[in-house]
Amino acid sequence: MHWHKSVYLNVVAGITATLTATSLAIIGLAQGVPQPNAPSVHTQSLVTAPTRQPEWSLELETDALLIHQNQLLVSRKQMEGKPTFLDALDLTNGKPKWKSKHPIASLYGDENNTIYTSDFGVMSLVDDPKTLISLDAQTGQTLSTMTIEDPNFDEVIGVSQGAFILSSYVKRGYESDHAKISARTAAKVLWSFETPSYSQVSDGTGIIKDGVVILPILIYGPTSNSRSYQLTALDAATGKVLWSWSTKAEIKTTVLDDRVYTSVYSDDRAGLTQGWVKAFDIKSGQERWTHRMLGPYPVLANEREVFILDSSAKTSTSLVVLDKQTGKSLRQMTLAPDENPGGQLALQGNSIYKDSWERTGFMVPSSAQNHGWIEVFDAMTGQLQWRTPRLTNSHVKFWVTGDRMIVRSNALSSEAKSMLQSYSLNR
Repeated sequence: MHWHKSVYLNVVAGITATLTATSLAIIGLAQGVPQPNAPSVHTQSLVTAPTRQPEWSLELETDALLIHQNQLLVSRKQMEGKPTFLDALDLTNGKPKWKSKHPIASLYGDENNTIYTSDFGVMSLVDDPKTLISLDAQTGQTLSTMTIEDPNFDEVIGVSQGAFILSSYVKRGYESDHAKISARTAAKVLWSFETPSYSQVSDGTGIIKDGVVILPILIYGPTSNSRSYQLTALDAATGKVLWSWSTKAEIKTTVLDDRVYTSVYSDDRAGLTQGWVKAFDIKSGQERWTHRMLGPYPVLANEREVFILDSSAKTSTSLVVLDKQTGKSLRQMTLAPDENPGGQLALQGNSIYKDSWERTGFMVPSSAQNHGWIEVFDAMTGQLQWRTPRLTNSHVKFWVTGDRMIVRSNALSSEAKSMLQSYSLNR
C-alpha cells in the first residue's frame, strides 16, 4: 500500500490540507453553464438528520494520526516545539497497546508490518536535526533510523516499497534553481531525479500511488513566456520517467485510484468561461477524457464514478458525478450550504463523509468561535443520513476505514476540549 503524506494529516496549513456542509435548492454547477446530462437531486435539511454518538471517546490532542489494521497510531501535540512519543491504541476500544521509544512528530505511511515516521514536522527549522524512523507496527520497536543531512531538504513526499521518497529544493542562483527527488532507505540512496532549471514541484508536494510518483512541476523561466507546467510520472522503484505531459495552463493536480486528474478553473483569468478537467492513466499517461465546466476539482472516486467539486460555488458543496471511464455527466448534487464549501471529503461504499463547521460570535472578534462536526450523505441522492455531535470551538478532521470513522478535534480555546472519537458505520 502506498500513501500520499496528506492522507496522514500531519496538522499543517499548506498541504491540501487546510480543507475547506445541506441546501433546500440545487445550485448550478457553474454560473450560466447548462449541464443537460447531469440531473440534479435535492438534499435533506440538516435539522432532520439523526445524531450518532461515538462508541468511545478520549480527551486527547493530536498532531498526527494513522490507521494501521486494527490500530490507531497517534502522535500527541508537541510540547514546547518538541515531538512526543507515538501511542498505538486499539481501534475498537481506544485502549493503549504500545508506545514508541523515539519521539515521533510525523507519520508518512505503512507497508506490510512497518510504520514510516520522523521526529520532525513541516514547521521545523532548517537547522533542526531531522531523523527518519521505521517502526515495527505490532510492537513499536525501532527498526531503523537515518539522519537527513541534505541542506536543501524540503519534505518527505511519502513512502513506496520500503523507501522514503524525499524532495529537496536546490538553489544555485535563479536560473539553476530546481527540485531533486530521491528514494532512500537506511542502507543507501536508491535513485534521484532532478527537475529542469527554473523549476519547482507545484501544488505543495508530489503524490505517490501504486508505485508511481506524480510530480506537478512548475517551470517559471527563463522568461515569463516560458512559464509552463510539466506533469511527470516516475517509477517509484527506479526513478525512471514513465510519462510526461506539458501545458501552459495553470493546472491543479490530484490522484484518485488509478487516475491522475489535472484541472483548470477557467480558460480566462477573469474566471468567466469554462475550465476543464482531464483524466490520465497513472501508469501509461494515456489521456482518457476531458470534461468542461467552471471551477472543476476532482475530490472523490470509486471503481465506477469520479466526483468533481464545483469550486465556483461559494456557499455550498456542489458535486458533478462523472462516469470514470468516459467522463460522461451522470448527475449533480448539492450537499451542504455552510461556511466550508468543499472541505474534507471521503467516499466509502454508498456514503460521502464531509466536515462541517459554523462560526458564532463573529460580530465581536474576541468572542468568535468555530464549532465543527461531520455529516454523512447518500452518494447517489445527496440526502443527509446522519451527523456527529457538534464539537465546541474545535478544529475537526476525520478518517474513514472499514466499518469505522475516527474523528479528531483540537480545541481552539482553553474552555474547549480536544477529543479523539470512534464511530461505528455498521448501523
